[in-house]
Amino acid sequence: MATKTNKPASSGKSTGKAATQPARALRRLSDVFVERRFEAVAATPQYVWVIVVNLGAIALGAGVYGQFFVDQVISYAPYLMAAGVVLVAAYLLFGAASSSVIRVGDLGLGFEQDGKISHTRWYEIDSLALADGVLKANTKGKPITVPLNQHAAAARAIVAEALKRIPKRVELDQEDVNGIGDPNPKDGERLEVEPPQVTNQRCTSTNKPLTFEKDVRMCSRCGALYHRAGVPPACKKCFRKLKK
Repeated sequence: MATKTNKPASSGKSTGKAATQPARALRRLSDVFVERRFEAVAATPQYVWVIVVNLGAIALGAGVYGQFFVDQVISYAPYLMAAGVVLVAAYLLFGAASSSVIRVGDLGLGFEQDGKISHTRWYEIDSLALADGVLKANTKGKPITVPLNQHAAAARAIVAEALKRIPKRVELDQEDVNGIGDPNPKDGERLEVEPPQVTNQRCTSTNKPLTFEKDVRMCSRCGALYHRAGVPPACKKCFRKLKK
């Protein structure tokens, strides 16, 4: 990571052309929510990893069979098992990552896995930093890592949105931001998405259960959820003014 010098401007203006300050402080769940979908750019074609994992499975199966399920142990069975483990591990470490999909937008950072999408809201990100070619979003749980060599376009979008939404948590200097670059509106796929789920959610201000979607209000900057009767003067998470 570059030596930290001057912090990028955080007055609400983004360094990216695609990011603009939300016009309204509060949003309803009946509003349209948008995000962009980014597929990883793999250095190795995905079909190669399919071949690797299949060869690994075959080698592992043959090795196990030759070691434990024949009357006379095959001498090279342990080597087959070892080769199978190495190939499968290589797929899990590199092949699966190369097919990852990231979403960036109104609902925060989203990841597609096994047909499901999980989101981390902007206010749930404690800090955003860059180290060794990896953009790292620290949360209370497991950190979110975005390798620049696979997800350069997504990283540009993440930084631009974070500078707009949670600028005080962005731990990148201007050199880092310039190195990542500005987002291109042509990158990724623009999608209209379902509103955030409020099941088992509580008002950020009053801790009151959010039972009915029509009663929910969302901070348009960081994504914090409030009951309409408990909206504070300023957001409890990003401190944006919510009431005039």
